[in-house]
Amino acid sequence: MLGKKYLLRDNCISFVSHLIADIYIDCLLMFMRKEELYKTIKVVGMVSYIPLILAACPLAGFFAGEYLQKKFSLPGYTVIAFVLISFIAGMLETIKTIKKVNRIVLK
Repeated sequence: MLGKKYLLRDNCISFVSHLIADIYIDCLLMFMRKEELYKTIKVVGMVSYIPLILAACPLAGFFAGEYLQKKFSLPGYTVIAFVLISFIAGMLETIKTIKKVNRIVLK
């Protein structure tokens, strides 16, 4: 039986989460066409990427500013400038992602 082998190989939580995901995808396939399902999955993936962008950009700016400040003995506001520039870059990337999502949804 596939379920028992799977339970022995992985833990029970993993089995249940995979089972729920399989049931969810099967239900979606019953009620949606494949193209709509792929479009939905693509949109969800792109939207879930936004928090990562908003968190990673200022962190990257902070670490880059810290490194350059220590390496070249730059003034203290260098870190703040890098964080602000990277935050603005993250916001611009978020806006581009939202525009892409809107184009996909409206297609």
